[in-house]
Amino acid sequence: MAYVTSDGRVQQSRPWSLSRVVDLFFGIYSFVILFFRSLFHLDDPSPRGQYGSRGRSQTVPRRGMGGVGRVSGVSPPPCFGGG
Repeated sequence: MAYVTSDGRVQQSRPWSLSRVVDLFFGIYSFVILFFRSLFHLDDPSPRGQYGSRGRSQTVPRRGMGGVGRVSGVSPPPCFGGG
């Protein structure tokens, strides 16, 4: 992939420099942090977990995953073409 430097030269790839190494490090760091946050739900703001002050669960009931489901209405037009 072509890379255009800050002074306008076109190079085959981005040259290795300190900024590229730092970008690579922070990219890997961000990936690891987001992976563990999604795995353990570390961004939960409530320290009590899923139970509120009254002891009842405050989680939203889960819905089944599915497609569009049953849709009523006008049917699509017929397909035209050779065959």
